[in-house]
Amino acid sequence: MLIPRSEHAAMTKEHSSLDLTPGASRRSAETQPRVLIIEDDPCQAELLQRWLLASGLSLSVAADAAAARRILAKERFELVIADVGLPDGSGLEVLKELRQSAPGTSTMLITAQAELDLALEALRSKVDDLLPKPLRREALAEKAVSLAWTARERQLQRRRVLA
Repeated sequence: MLIPRSEHAAMTKEHSSLDLTPGASRRSAETQPRVLIIEDDPCQAELLQRWLLASGLSLSVAADAAAARRILAKERFELVIADVGLPDGSGLEVLKELRQSAPGTSTMLITAQAELDLALEALRSKVDDLLPKPLRREALAEKAVSLAWTARERQLQRRRVLA
């Protein structure tokens, strides 16, 4: 199902799914790591959703930087995946802001730009991973699941220390 751009731009609804990966234990939606996808291309956003839902992650989607900032102001996520090129700004800028407001959140940048300067800026900004487009399902799913669960564990450890 393709999502028209007008509907995709307004799309911020959370989607949940059980872990469908072979041999994986079933988790309830409450225990699934939460992931925010920031992607302005409706086809790419739908593809990412399919892949990550099948990996057992709970998802929210934002079509631009402004929508992402509104969602991030209200909700917490274990992982935020952002496209570099957004219609109203840079996904990297959103991730930089997130690093300041929610340092325990894992971050992943996806880009069609294979530039050394961008990779260096992402590293300096402490982005956890940078994936080039076209994305490969296995690489994306593996890294997203690993980053999300790592962030979840960091958050649980932080709560134990503070308790």
